[in-house]
Amino acid sequence: MSDMEIMAYATTGREFEVMDDLAGMGATYWHGKRIEFERRGKSRIADPYEYPALPNYIHITAPWAQVSAIMDIRHLSRTIKFLHKVDVASWTRFQQASDARLAEAQSIVAERERMETAKASRQDIINIIGQYKIGDPLEISSGAFAGMLATFGRMALKPGTAHPMVEARVQLFGRETIASVDPLDVRKVG
Repeated sequence: MSDMEIMAYATTGREFEVMDDLAGMGATYWHGKRIEFERRGKSRIADPYEYPALPNYIHITAPWAQVSAIMDIRHLSRTIKFLHKVDVASWTRFQQASDARLAEAQSIVAERERMETAKASRQDIINIIGQYKIGDPLEISSGAFAGMLATFGRMALKPGTAHPMVEARVQLFGRETIASVDPLDVRKVG
């Protein structure tokens, strides 16, 4: 008989033990994960945190002969659901979408790590910003004003901030507005 598609619920905190048991049996399983970007504490940017795609649920593909052994795995709920063809197709779409979102999040994390290694020290930032003169055109690369052109005004270290910010004039809705922008998010145009 062909492989069975099973949806199983593992006891909270024991899903890794269940996955080890499944791997030992040679069964294929998927316990997807997702990455959420959260800003915790006084961090300037949101950091990535991993969470399960469906907490405690494991999708198992195994030969029919192993089903009784799978049902005997410790910390695996007895509420195992055998998936029908329609459920398998739906699950496959969910798994592919989840894996695509995970890959996208992982590429963002990799890009951030690459940027962190290339990021200038505070003194380098001050030296770079020291090259700007009032009225110099700037391009904002990220943040709320990403993609906009601005005019350099001054550097300002406001109370309660850990680093100086660029104060620049930005055209917003037909009016000139002063925006505070992270020095790492601007570059001189021309």
